[in-house]
Amino acid sequence: PFKTSAFAIDMEDASVDSIFCMRLMHHIADHNHRLAILNEFHRVTRDTVVLSLWVDGNFKAWRRKRLEEKRAALKGKAANQNRFVVTRQQIEAEFREANFRVVNYRDFMPGYAMWRMYTLRKGHNNEKPFNNP
Repeated sequence: PFKTSAFAIDMEDASVDSIFCMRLMHHIADHNHRLAILNEFHRVTRDTVVLSLWVDGNFKAWRRKRLEEKRAALKGKAANQNRFVVTRQQIEAEFREANFRVVNYRDFMPGYAMWRMYTLRKGHNNEKPFNNP
């Protein structure tokens, strides 16, 4: 087993071919923290990152937003929240900011579920992005 912080991975630059990150990013609310992790992933991988997170634009995200509004009304702003929905536009801008391009993405139950899996590749931002049908 290998234990390290996602913010400071204890590995050399370009030391792995690919990073697979399944259940971390939907716990990171802050843009700067997500960007720090993405930059660290960019440093450590030689080629690709595969990661999942919750995105907007689906039924479950709409429902969750309504639930969070109800919780906030009942408990105030102090309501504990440890999982977050990110707009697709925001996260994809963060990928570009960290010098990744989207190679592909897959939605689990498109139009319904929040989970989206992205495949990112280190590259130039002027390359044509993948357009998923």
